Amino acid sequence: HWSLSVLFDAMGALSSKYNDTPETASRPYDETRDGFVIAGQSVVDESMVTGESMPIAKKIGDKVVGATISSSGSLEVKVTKIVGSTMLDRIIELVKRAQSSKARVQKTVDAISSYFIPAVIGAAFVTTILWYLFGPEPRFLHAMINTVSVLIIACPCALGLATPTSITVGMGRGAREGILIKDAQMLEIAGKVDVVVFDKTGTLTEGKQQVQEFEFIKNIEKKEYIESLVLAVERLSNHPVSVAGVTYLEKKDVVKKAAEKVVVKNFAAVSGLGVRAQADEHELLIGADRLFKKEGIEIPQTLKTCALDWQKTARTVSFVSVDKKVVGLFCIADAIRKEVPAAIATLKKSGIESIMITGDNPVSAKSVADAVGIQKVFAQVLPQDKELHVRSLMDQGHIVAMVGDGINDAPALAAANIGIAIGEGTDVALETAGAALLRSDIMLVPRLIALSKATMRNITQNLIWAFGYNVLLIPVAMGILYPFFGITLNPMFAGAAMAFSSLSVVLNSLRLKRIKI
Repeated sequence: HWSLSVLFDAMGALSSKYNDTPETASRPYDETRDGFVIAGQSVVDESMVTGESMPIAKKIGDKVVGATISSSGSLEVKVTKIVGSTMLDRIIELVKRAQSSKARVQKTVDAISSYFIPAVIGAAFVTTILWYLFGPEPRFLHAMINTVSVLIIACPCALGLATPTSITVGMGRGAREGILIKDAQMLEIAGKVDVVVFDKTGTLTEGKQQVQEFEFIKNIEKKEYIESLVLAVERLSNHPVSVAGVTYLEKKDVVKKAAEKVVVKNFAAVSGLGVRAQADEHELLIGADRLFKKEGIEIPQTLKTCALDWQKTARTVSFVSVDKKVVGLFCIADAIRKEVPAAIATLKKSGIESIMITGDNPVSAKSVADAVGIQKVFAQVLPQDKELHVRSLMDQGHIVAMVGDGINDAPALAAANIGIAIGEGTDVALETAGAALLRSDIMLVPRLIALSKATMRNITQNLIWAFGYNVLLIPVAMGILYPFFGITLNPMFAGAAMAFSSLSVVLNSLRLKRIKI
């Protein structure tokens, strides 16, 4: 097992060499991870950074994170982040900042403590006077013993530990789940959220076009051969529709192997309409219905009906003809993340409203919203208007969480009560948000809210215990039971009770590590 951080150190010395090679010079620079694979294949355990339990297969072009573990195979990695700016370095810095911050409830406790301590000193002074004036002989000794008992048992250790221990354990639990909380106040606010606003592209969806369906006309023969012709032709185009088609067809081994043998001639891209070429002496046309109208090729009614149904759900449709006969069609769309419907349903069950806000057109936006269960949609919204929508919701009295991944989401992320950035989003979004999801799993949003609620309940329990303990035992330490039962509190027992109080607060906080969220 090799840590990728070792590879990063080694590759750092070679980075200038790889920067100069033609094959790597054309690769895109990516800010979202620490480097990308330029050679080799392996399975990488990223659980320590992203919380993803299953190892992830990595190949050429895939992004990698420093300090993760390559469990099989070997990788050569081009480094895009230097020491001090890697994802792990940023996480460490954010955790330090978060742990040094204070939640609002902690500030309230600090304010109460500023009155509590003088009150305890006053109680100790009253205890000394009363025992010295009215206590049994030796009066001074009894006065000192009871005064010491009051001061020991009223030591505000449990009060001081009640909030920070819960916050620290809660943040640690969040990090283990793949949720990085940048500020203690964000952890406190998350549990009060009643509206979650989601960006669409890259947040609710994968952010890349994928083939959703591929249909042939009835009774067509040699489907796999036709698919191999389509694959061979589409490989020559860099249009997003063609790229999606190639990705889809290359998953079929038989089609992929057959496409290697296809001879393509006279390839041409028809601007805005599709592509044409000769493949194994067959004339292929692939593209929009306008291309076929232009060529005078009739599209069967069954395929027209299918295309209309797909277009109603904001899918892009391409037809395929072989030797001037339309044989099939396929549609592409930005695929919805598989966990999104469950996440929206979980939020709804908790009484939290989900809203989608996007710059995309209304048809596409409504299609995605209907598929995931979101009722309210703001479409064709400019970046600056996203912020205005968020502020409008806040002005209506809502506690708003904004979930996004892009630069255009940054103003809204900053404006919301709590901004939540997707881990694969841009650096601007990650820096602006109050919390970051280290993997692109929208189910982490309801988990963050559940974690916040559990943490605040835990803090409340700790504070009730700490205050209750002092309210009950300070009078006992002062000697309130002595006139009735002749009982006083030994300083040793007072010390043991004080230690037990602090221990109980810490143990209760540690329960957050095991709660279900």
